Amino acid sequence: MAKIIAVANQKGGCGKTTTTINLASGLMERGHRVCIVDADPQGSSLDWAAQATSNGHNAPFVMGLARPEVYKELEKITDIYDFIIVDSPSGHSPFVLEIAAGLVKGADLIIIPVLPSGLDIWATRQTVEMIQARQLITDGSPQAFILLNQIRSNTKLSQEVRESIGQFGVNLARAEISLGEEIKVAALEGKSIFALSENNKHRIAFNEIINQVLEVL
Repeated sequence: MAKIIAVANQKGGCGKTTTTINLASGLMERGHRVCIVDADPQGSSLDWAAQATSNGHNAPFVMGLARPEVYKELEKITDIYDFIIVDSPSGHSPFVLEIAAGLVKGADLIIIPVLPSGLDIWATRQTVEMIQARQLITDGSPQAFILLNQIRSNTKLSQEVRESIGQFGVNLARAEISLGEEIKVAALEGKSIFALSENNKHRIAFNEIINQVLEVL
């Protein structure tokens, strides 16, 4: 039975797709059967998969399911994969909110990428509150953690961001994704960060994130 991981934040531009494709690629590299479900009408994960195929890169299977009942559709493929990673849409429309509510109900783990700015942190609160409301009636399910993205680790701003997020009552990922272009360039070429050298800082960070995922699921 597949474990369902939703990469979610109603704030756009926070790195949901890059998190999705690198998490899925890293799990696949470790021998797991992985499927990416692109629930975002923009289809960024689908675009990445098409680029990967055209450039001859190995990539997880990606299917598009950008509709409110996506969480019900996932039940049809849970026997095929070990992990299903859902790339969620952004916004506050009824369409997006219905997808978000369904994923909160059906996911085993939700990863919330957040950029290090006050506006992004405040905009994340609605996603966190939706998860916490579900956890209150399910003995803590789904599990969740916040992933700091594009951050300069040893700065006053980064420390303030960690303190602000600490007030949400949601665990932080053990690793952070530092500011850098390699992760964006890799995605544009249809590659994951795991196509880069083993000592690449982003690859090291995603390996630690994957370790945490495997520990909690």
